[in-house]
Amino acid sequence: MFSKPLYATPVYKFEGKPVYPTADLDYLKADAVGWEMTDWLIDRTHDLSLKAEVHRFRVVTAELDRMEQVLVENKDAWGQLATAKLGAIQRLEMADAIERINATNDGFVDNTLHVNKEILRGHKG
Repeated sequence: MFSKPLYATPVYKFEGKPVYPTADLDYLKADAVGWEMTDWLIDRTHDLSLKAEVHRFRVVTAELDRMEQVLVENKDAWGQLATAKLGAIQRLEMADAIERINATNDGFVDNTLHVNKEILRGHKG
């Protein structure tokens, strides 16, 4: 669409740049009441880069709002999964699972070495 990035034309003020509280920017959102009037006023500035910056703000804000909703919806599911994982860990601890698995592994290694020795003796004899 554009060959290079567009940025709003800065309005230089020697006393410093303005700082906008979040609430002051709400009327720029895509779903704000009266957005048509806001767009008309932006068009009247004849500053394409300002229009692009407002569009960028709207897109980022809408995506942030969507992502926040996804996070809220998944918060309960995450909590349930985390609780289930803790329960599984407690049951593994109660069963002393790691010790039992490792003990079986030690016997398996010994058995495998013994079988390999028997196989090698059979090939030699």
